[in-house]
Parts: sequence; C-alpha cells; structure tokens
Amino acid sequence: MMRGARNATIVPHGKHLSIEPPSINFENIEANMKYIQTLVVRNLSTYVKRIRFQVPKSQEFRNEIGVAPGLSVSVDVEFLTRKVDDFFDKLVVVAEDFRGEVELCAQRPQEKVIHSVHAMKRVAWGHRSVVGNCHIDQADRKKNELPTEELNPALPKLETSSVVPSIKVSPDMLHFGQCPVNHRRDIVLRITNSSPPNTSVEFEIPRVSHMRVHPMKGKLAAGQSTNVVVSFMPKALGKYNQDISIKYGNSQYSHTLHCYGEAPVLGEKPVPVKGLERTGRDFDPEYIYVNQEQLNLPPKARNLQSLTKIMKEDLERNQYSSDALDSIMMDLPEPTPYSLSPSAMQEYVRNKQRYNKLLKDSRIRRKIRQKEELHPSEPVDIFYEDDVNMGMLPGSGLKSPRYNVCEIPVDKLHLERALDDDSAAEGVTGHRYMHDENKLIKKKYKAGPTTQAEVRECSASLETWQLGLISFGPAVLDFGNVYVKSTVVKSFSVFNDLPQAILVAMQYDAEELSRSTPTSQVVPSAHAAGFDVSVCSATPQNFQRQVVYTINGIHPYKLLVKATITPVQIRMSRADLNFRFSEDSLEKTLSEKLMLDNPGNAPAKFSWQGANQSFAVSPVSGVIPRGGSQGVEVIFTPPNSGQTMEGYLTLKVEDGNDHSLRCVGQAPEATLNFGVKRLDLGVLAVGLPADRSIPIVNGGKNVAVYHVDSVPDGVGISPMRGRVLPEGRAEIDVHVLLDRPMQLESAVTLNVRGGKPIRLPIMATAVNPNIEFMEDEIEFGQLTLGAQGVVPISLKNSSAVEGTHYVNLQPYPEFSLSLLEERQDTVYDADYDANALQPISLQQYQLAIGGVTEAQAAPSATIGNKTALMGATQNATQLGTQNEDEDEESNSQVYKITV
Repeated sequence: MMRGARNATIVPHGKHLSIEPPSINFENIEANMKYIQTLVVRNLSTYVKRIRFQVPKSQEFRNEIGVAPGLSVSVDVEFLTRKVDDFFDKLVVVAEDFRGEVELCAQRPQEKVIHSVHAMKRVAWGHRSVVGNCHIDQADRKKNELPTEELNPALPKLETSSVVPSIKVSPDMLHFGQCPVNHRRDIVLRITNSSPPNTSVEFEIPRVSHMRVHPMKGKLAAGQSTNVVVSFMPKALGKYNQDISIKYGNSQYSHTLHCYGEAPVLGEKPVPVKGLERTGRDFDPEYIYVNQEQLNLPPKARNLQSLTKIMKEDLERNQYSSDALDSIMMDLPEPTPYSLSPSAMQEYVRNKQRYNKLLKDSRIRRKIRQKEELHPSEPVDIFYEDDVNMGMLPGSGLKSPRYNVCEIPVDKLHLERALDDDSAAEGVTGHRYMHDENKLIKKKYKAGPTTQAEVRECSASLETWQLGLISFGPAVLDFGNVYVKSTVVKSFSVFNDLPQAILVAMQYDAEELSRSTPTSQVVPSAHAAGFDVSVCSATPQNFQRQVVYTINGIHPYKLLVKATITPVQIRMSRADLNFRFSEDSLEKTLSEKLMLDNPGNAPAKFSWQGANQSFAVSPVSGVIPRGGSQGVEVIFTPPNSGQTMEGYLTLKVEDGNDHSLRCVGQAPEATLNFGVKRLDLGVLAVGLPADRSIPIVNGGKNVAVYHVDSVPDGVGISPMRGRVLPEGRAEIDVHVLLDRPMQLESAVTLNVRGGKPIRLPIMATAVNPNIEFMEDEIEFGQLTLGAQGVVPISLKNSSAVEGTHYVNLQPYPEFSLSLLEERQDTVYDADYDANALQPISLQQYQLAIGGVTEAQAAPSATIGNKTALMGATQNATQLGTQNEDEDEESNSQVYKITV
C-alpha cells in the first residue's frame, strides 16, 4: 500500500463536463407569464475549461449566465410567454472537447378526457364552491359522489378534486423601527406560491394608511416567488400598529401581516425637483431599507428566547445566547431580595451547563466501557512477540539514534572575517567597509593618474581575488519620490583594500543624471572615494537607469538608479470650510485655520487665487520647506443681504497640481434702525463734554450684531460693538468733546452683520464762554492783626453756555473763597446756585487743567449764575488736621467756580 496517495476521480475522455438536468420542460404555461429554471454545468476535470453557450433560436427562451469561480457555471433559462402554444428548442453547451445539447420544451395545459367525454361543471361540495375538470366513469365509485335520492343508473357520475391555494410570506412580521414624519422606511417582502403543482395564485394587497405597497397585485405560478416592497411613510407623530392583509384565491383567502412603526419626531419634508431640471432618476423613489435584525427594539417587540433554550446552549461559545440572556434579565420586573443580577445569573447558567456537560461526558464514557466489556477488542501485540522470525538482527542496517560528539563537524566562527579562514585573500586593512548612501564623502580625489606609478597601477588588470577586495555600495540607489525640477543627491562609495591605487570611472549617460559629480577618481590604497549621484528631471516619470562604472578601464560593473519623479504636492488639511456664527459671537468676520503640508524633498511655492469680498486668504502666497507645514487663515466677511455665500479658492502650486478649497458661509439676515432720525446737541462749550444715549431698534426675527464703522473727530461711541435681540432694542452712548470753536455736521455709521449699514447724523456748535468780573478791583482796606475781612465779588457770563473757573490760592495762604449766602433783600440777576463754588483737591485740579500747578480757567456749562468771591486773611500758623481724608478738599485752597 502506498502512503501519501490521495483519492482521485478518473473521468473518461469527452465526459469532462456534466449537465444537470439533461432537459428543461415548462408544463401548463399561461400567457404573459415568466418561468425560470436553473441549468448547472459542472467541470469534472482538473484543469480550467472554457465554456460557450449557443442561445436558443426562439425568442421566448432566454438564458442568463453567472460564473462561480472555478467550480461550476449556472445558467438561468427563462421562458416568457406571449401566446399559449407548444414550443420546442435546444440549448447547446460547447467546450474544447465537449458538446452537449439540452432540450427545451414548453407545453400548454393538457386536457384529460376519459371515454371521450369532457364536462366542466360547478358543483357545490360541502361549504366550498369548486370549479374543476370532471370526467365520466361508468364504474361504481362512492368516493366524492353527488348525493341524490333519484339517481338514474343511465346517467353518468361526476367526480371532482378540490385544491386549496396557499402562499408563504417572509418575513412573518414587519418592524420598521423609528421613522421621522415625511420620511420613509422600506422592507422587502417575499411572497411564494406554495400551492400544489399546476395551481397559480392571484394575490392582491388592499391599501393601508401610512403604508405603501408596490406592486399591490400580481399572479404567481406554482412554486414562483416575487418581491413586494412595503414602505412605511408616516404623516403624523405617534406609534403605528397596523395589519396588512394579502388576499388571494379570488379574495376567498387572506394572510394577515402585522406591521409596527413609530414616528417620534418631525422630519424635514424633501422638496421635489420640478420643471426642466427634473430627470428620470427624480421619478424613482429613494428606498431606505431596514434590517430588522439590527433594530434596537423594545422588550415587547423583541423575539426573545426562552430561558430553558438558552440554558441548553453553551454561553461560552455562543455569543448570541449570552446577548439573549442579557436581554431577558433586563426585561425582568424589579428585582427582589432573592433574585440574581444579570452577571450572577450568567455565572449560574454557566455552572449549570458545566455540571450538565460533566454528567453527559461521564455517561458517554460509561457507555463506552460497557460496550467494550460486552464486545472486547483483540489485543494489540505492541512487542511483536508473535511475528515470524526471518533471521534479521534487531537494529541491523539502522543508524543509532544516540549522538556521538566526535562525529559533529567543527563549525567556523561567525565573524566578519573568519580567523581560521585561509582560503580568502586578506586586504590591507582587513575591515569590512559600511556604505551609507545618505552620507556624502566631501573629499574628492584627482580624476586621473599623474605619476608613472599611478599610471601603471591604474591600467593593470586585476584578478578575481583582487576584485573581491574592492567594495562597492550600495548596489541600488533608490531616490524614492523626487519633485520635478528639484535635485536629490546620494552617495555611491568605493573602498579600495588593495595595496595599490585603482581608477574608478562613472558613465552618466542619462540627462537626469547629468549633474552627478565626479566622473572619475583615483582611489588610493586603504581609502574610500565617494561619487555624488544627482537626479533632476523636469517631467514626471518613473526613472530607472543603469550606470556603468569601470575599474581601471577594464572591469565593468553596473549600478541601478531608481526614482519616481512626481509633481510638487501640497496637502491641505481640509477640503471644505463651513463658516457659521455662534449665537454669542460679536465678531465682524469669521476665520478658519487651514494647514498646508509639504511631504516632498524640496520647498514648495504656492499662491491663492479666487479671493473675493466674502472670502479672503492670508497669506496669499508663500514657500513651504521640505517636510514642513504652514498655516493659512481663511477669513469670511458676510454680505449685507444675509444670503448663503459659496466660493472656491484655488491653491496654485508651482510645478504641481492645483487644489480647490470650497468655502460656504452665512450670517443671519438682520435689520437695525436708530430710534431717532438725528442727534442735535445744540450749542456746547469748548472743552466741556456732552453725553447722549441713542436707542437702536431690531425689527427683524434674528439676533443683530453691530459694529461702529466711522466716527468723526471729537465724537466717541460706547460700546463699539454689541448685539440686539430679535424685536428688541439697545442703547449706545455718544460722547462729544470739541477742543475748539467749530460747527460739527457729520454722521456715525454702524455696520450690521448680515444687514445694511445705518447712519445717524450728528450736529453741534462749539463756542468759547465769555466770563468777566463785574468789579474793577478788590479793596479790603485796613485790617488789624488777626482780624478777618470779607469782600463780595461777582462774575458775569455773557455767553450762551456755562463756564468753569479754577482758582488756586495755595501760593497765597492768607486768602480763601466762600460762596456768599443768599439774602432775601438782595435781587440777583439769576437763580441762586449753592454748588457754584466747590473746593477740590490738588490732584483733581491738576487733572482738570492738564497737570499745571498754576491757577487757570477752563470753560464749562450753566447760564446766568452770580457768585460772590470773598477773600480773607488767615493766620500763618497751620493747624493739624484730625481727619485728613475729609478735610483734604476744604483745606487745599483750590476752588472750582461754575458760572
């Protein structure tokens, strides 16, 4: 018996293909019906067969070929009836050494007639009306006879056979899951005619609300199946539990199919394409099929397994049973003090399974022992005691399995150069040179021999052992990806371990290698020479050349140079930018960061094109170093119309491919208006501020953000930017301070993000106040030492604005000012103002007059007030202040007078 032999199938010549079935017959065909049978052609040989089919000549027969890799060829033979008749044809299968014919036959329904009498009659049988073929038989049969009391023996007897149509529907329940309103979910329903042979079934599915069925009716031959698409299209929120009824057999039978679905949210209603832009694809519905096995169903809708079935399975091997157990434990009611958690329940089930498995294995082993006791097997002679003695000595002719140390060959030491290897020649240094293509050797030797000894050595022919002492490397220079018009240099080195010099000459024939240097070098003994091989090309290509170099002009060698010349590449981190303002954003523009990477070997120059008023790029151009990256900022400025802006920025790469960056941005449309048509401040004093609050009204439905664009000189706006809620209002403060007499007529412009800018005209007149003393001089007269004298003094403001005087009496401590008390018998030109005279601190005084310590006057604001200026002498002794913070202003001898 041969070991290692395999079972083989011997196929006779010419029978390498098998055809099943040998003939195809379509019986009892009906008009306008499609029948399909499958023909299998199997390759029985051990090599590939090319199979060709000759299609039938009849138009009713068609075949569709589907090839399964290597095993068989399946042919679907279709028969499409146009008229009821008998059809005969053949399908020819041709191979290299095979030809087979399959007979094709289609027959119309045949009528069975006995005694040449055929009767068609509708008879009432029980509670069912049956229409069938009846035949006449003279034999006495009591089966299915029509009961009658007055039977005439001369009349024929009628027999009928009733057939109940049936269908199979898969799946038996439709669960669409969750579907938003105005959307759809689709499930493919398969209906199969499972009626007896030669029985066709016509089915019809009535309409159901929120459901759409396509097709709604059809006709199935015996054993035929069809697919029906059931679509769940909810029009309102809620849960749907509906039944679809499939009626067949002239609506006498029906099959009910339960459908479940839920519409939890409102979905966006798709806008159909209309007009000339609508194509043929727009008329076809977009099906969204549902996989019922992957739906996360509630506990009542899940097809839960029983706990007993799960416990009979192996949880450690069957993951689905473990998941089902988890689902059962989750659906249990609230736990009791005696119930188990899901993890504990799993451990309990696993222990139970291990115990049951141990009992089963014990029973199997016990049964095997009992069987062996009843039917013991023949003992095996493992020591060959009963074998025939042929006179052979044990172990003769065989090698002993024991190892002998003396028979083990001595291996040489694995060194770079074996110490006990006398067969190889030894060089000058005896070292192995390591070639590095990325390390350039700066020192270059002379191109040719100059002395007589060098000429003799560089022209000598070398033997094989001498060539072995010359090391070249690397054998292949792979430059990888190289940009066009860029230069990459790698080193090809030659190490001479001979006692004499050699001449190495390179032949750079390709134009891409024309920049390589040097072409030849005289390599001294025990030295290494480097050749800088450069690759540069102006066209993208897969470069591969062999460079021939010679030793002493006699011994040629080849060096393979490879490189992939590619255009300059710049990779963008993002291809689309979407600009959207957040609700709390007060920015006028939005910016997005974009990273540009250069993965190549040379710097990459770039520039941007396509910038407009909405999308701008910074920087517009630049250079990215090799292996580096650079950030680019894209700025979006929203238009005044609030429309969605879409644009494309083109990244131009020098000597490379262009890239397109899609930018989409939108700011909500906003509408703002000033609460007043203009701001008229009237007449102001030069140097004195005037403040007003201006309302801003938002009449739109979106949040409006504004920015102050232009402000005239002397006018300040606070805040410079802000936001106004929908149908709300906000205020801005206008601060006007004019430093010279002038007529102000200008406007303040506010830019509205996503809306049109608004303007507010501002008008004001600045004049200098005219304030003068009514007394020509102040005379105190003669005063005794320690006495106090009071003299009234009046100021008159003849201008249209109020003015302010600042008086500093610190250099004159004998004088002070106080407001004259109001007297009933005195008639003044204006109302009495108790705040006309106010003492201030020295710091306030310096801030008011701009840091000057001398008394100066500055204009301010109130009309027609009279004040009395009083001076008095004071003692030179200065009293100590008990409360310095409170008396600082009263004792500072600096006053502010408002007229």
